[in-house]
Amino acid sequence: MSVKKSTTFVYQTLGGIYINLTNRCQNRCTFCIRQNGESVNQHESLWLSHEPSACEVIAQLDDVLQVVQKQDVNATRKEIVFCGYGEPTYRLEVLLQVATYAKSKGLKVRLNTNGLGNTATQTDIVPLLKTHIDVVSISLNESNAVDYLALCKPHMGLSAFDHIITFATRCVAHNIPTVLSVVDVIAAHKIEECKTIAQQIGAELRVRKVEVS
Repeated sequence: MSVKKSTTFVYQTLGGIYINLTNRCQNRCTFCIRQNGESVNQHESLWLSHEPSACEVIAQLDDVLQVVQKQDVNATRKEIVFCGYGEPTYRLEVLLQVATYAKSKGLKVRLNTNGLGNTATQTDIVPLLKTHIDVVSISLNESNAVDYLALCKPHMGLSAFDHIITFATRCVAHNIPTVLSVVDVIAAHKIEECKTIAQQIGAELRVRKVEVS
């Protein structure tokens, strides 16, 4: 697929301010909007021409905040969400620097992740997230390793699902508010199975509607 590359690192959608750090991802989810288009909700292309530095992201964040504050005096109540066309934890150092800056502005910070950040960095990133992230939202998407492999096509194969469960369990253990999410393309009984997994871990479950490009 030929795509237009851009330098959109910060964008607004769904009532929040979203931060796009990388094109890289461990998965090739069959339902993912990046398989079918360049953007979300008619924004400029979210395929990055390069991976930004923290300074580049913060500069764009400041520009967006200035626009938002002109429209809404309660702009600092908005949420910063690390979520783009790739897995944010690949850029952990930049993520933490930008999160620190956002929190210094009084903003709430959420990380949307596939839950495979420990495999991307080859270390346990959860203790670092605890001091920088207010909410972690983890894309579970299936109730077992075999079906997860078929739906999300992780590079690491069947072991990916167990890595996600371990990561989610660690987040809860570190008292990070944790949400497991699933997409509405899976069967209703699968969603119930995922709900049981979330309850066992001590996390919430959210069902996401698949975006149509």
